Amino acid sequence: MKKNILLLILFLNFSCNSSNFESELSNLLSKDGGYWDFEWAREDADQHGFTFRFEKNGQLTKYSFNKSKNERRLFSDYPSSEIDDIWKWRVNNDSSLVLLGDTLKIKRISKDTIVFSDKLSSNELLIRVKGDLNIK
Repeated sequence: MKKNILLLILFLNFSCNSSNFESELSNLLSKDGGYWDFEWAREDADQHGFTFRFEKNGQLTKYSFNKSKNERRLFSDYPSSEIDDIWKWRVNNDSSLVLLGDTLKIKRISKDTIVFSDKLSSNELLIRVKGDLNIK
């Protein structure tokens, strides 16, 4: 009996913690308009990148980011009529973020940075956009 009660308490604790995590991360991503730059290791990392807008309703918008001009333009690589779910995001209870059909395992979180760990052990980052978005 004591074992069953202990298991129930542990289950409830982990359930509350995981939904708390999902809620907190969702709020963090969509806060202040929800604009985050996505960074990953590549040759032209200092020139180009992507910015995502995470809306509270789960919608995702992607912008190409020209860093030398500090300019963002709406990115339309995936037609929404063909792949409707590609422009949605969600947080899983296993500490991962799903966006553009990929699942990214979360390694660390702060108020302005989210670090992911991919299969090759290199880091991918979301960094909160501060200042002028300069969307063209």
